[in-house]
Amino acid sequence: NAHARLWLFGASCDSVKAYLALRLSSAWYTTEVVMTDGSTIDHSMLDPSVARVPKIEIDGQFVIGSADITKYLMKEHIGPGDAWTITMKMQDKLLDFISLVEQWEQTVAENGGREVPRDFTGNDAVFEKIFIEATTLVTHARRHRAEGSNCCGLFSPELTSADACLASLLLHIQTTDKRHLKAVFARFPALRGYWSYFKQTRPG
Repeated sequence: NAHARLWLFGASCDSVKAYLALRLSSAWYTTEVVMTDGSTIDHSMLDPSVARVPKIEIDGQFVIGSADITKYLMKEHIGPGDAWTITMKMQDKLLDFISLVEQWEQTVAENGGREVPRDFTGNDAVFEKIFIEATTLVTHARRHRAEGSNCCGLFSPELTSADACLASLLLHIQTTDKRHLKAVFARFPALRGYWSYFKQTRPG
């Protein structure tokens, strides 16, 4: 396979999501990860139309933004978790969850990059729906795929692109306000065990 490069910007939610999506794909072992502050020599020499990060140069093209990177890797460089989900005919649920997180990200962008809500008393229905759906998925997976064990992702013990989406959001909350993460777990306790499992197994 051709050598690829993924450009990231610090620990932004978008960059973390792109990194995790890559790490869970089959392209991980042939891709160089480049951290940039937006002004490195290699980065500044790129065409301005592809100058923002995260982005990946792969298969002779640029794919920009974590949402498109995730979808491209799922299609062209699918990892074991996503492949298993498709084999089990759960692709629609996988894509629906990814789209739900993307919908929230678009809302944040439209609102000038505001932080995630500090509680669940506001009107951010999409934000709350993400955790409601995640709870439903992980509870089902524990019962039917992991024999009741907490050692399970959203669909199975194997992590998927949907896990990359949820984990990047949880990591962002943890980084910005650990008290808010505790509030999420208090409201959605099934995700506490999920988060512990992810931290034990997450790609490094």
